[in-house]
Amino acid sequence: MNKVYKCGEVYATTCDYEKDADGFARAYEWVTTWAKQFGPALPHPFIYADPPWNAGVLSMFRKMVGEPPRMKFDAFLSRIVDVLYSVPADVVFCEMGRQAKVDFTSRMEAAGSLRLVKGYEVSYGRGKANKPSWLGMFSPSRESDGTPEIAQGLIDEAIPLICIDWYMSTLRLPFVIDPFCGLGVTLDAAAKRGVPALGVDLVPARVEKAMHHVSKILRRPIEAIGEV
Repeated sequence: MNKVYKCGEVYATTCDYEKDADGFARAYEWVTTWAKQFGPALPHPFIYADPPWNAGVLSMFRKMVGEPPRMKFDAFLSRIVDVLYSVPADVVFCEMGRQAKVDFTSRMEAAGSLRLVKGYEVSYGRGKANKPSWLGMFSPSRESDGTPEIAQGLIDEAIPLICIDWYMSTLRLPFVIDPFCGLGVTLDAAAKRGVPALGVDLVPARVEKAMHHVSKILRRPIEAIGEV
């Protein structure tokens, strides 16, 4: 069982997708059910994900929890697709390494109704750590309410806020979900816009840091509200 944390309307927990393929969907159901006890149902899910892009990154995160990878990256790429499909979002944004973008897009479109609406060439990190990256916008139909304006090469930490603002400009309120939330860039963006969010990550220490950032933005305490 993994603890679920709450700060304002931002929730977070941990999950090891290599061991638990259904953990993300279960966390989503747990949080939405819990929230209904205290107010209106949470809005429609909007996914912004930044999963591991290659075997090296996957191995790095596994070392943080003291375990080697259980899957080869090719199998884990399929697991990423399964996770993204396990919650009924009408828009999915997903960052991916440029080398894997074609394979990833093919798997996303083969797995169900989501289709690539637009791809963006962006950047990850700053200074010497800056690396080329790619962001895909997926939706059940290629016909959409337009797309966000994202400058080529934009640093990825600025992008979740742009995507949330675009979604809200279409007169939809998002329940922002990041199944690979890391240190919480997407959760921070949701907190700044005052919309509910759920972040899930493999590494407990990263979830704790993410929620600490949210707590500073919202100026509210972090609560442990249960286990999933």
